Amino acid sequence: MWPTRVCAANHALVFENSCGCGEVLQCEVRSAIAPTLEVVLRKDPSSGGMCTDCTAMVPARCALPTLRAGVWTVRLTGSDAFELVANAAGLVVDRCWEEWMPGAR
Repeated sequence: MWPTRVCAANHALVFENSCGCGEVLQCEVRSAIAPTLEVVLRKDPSSGGMCTDCTAMVPARCALPTLRAGVWTVRLTGSDAFELVANAAGLVVDRCWEEWMPGAR
């Protein structure tokens, strides 16, 4: 499952999916070993259900640790997904990606 929109904002990653059955998305930063950030995204198995229309899923928000300045590759559920830039203070530069595919930068 891949999100339809990802934003880096306020030193967190926010994952959204515009088509589901109202499921709750969950994310977890598994590791941050320069220059790779490992993130797992999944649906909460206790949420959602059967539906006939596309309903937005409840977004997931993952707080980020302080990162070494530079470019970081985000691996989402085992696949390279996108890159983040951390400034000299170790904070991520705010940015959004929409309608992206795994491996797109």
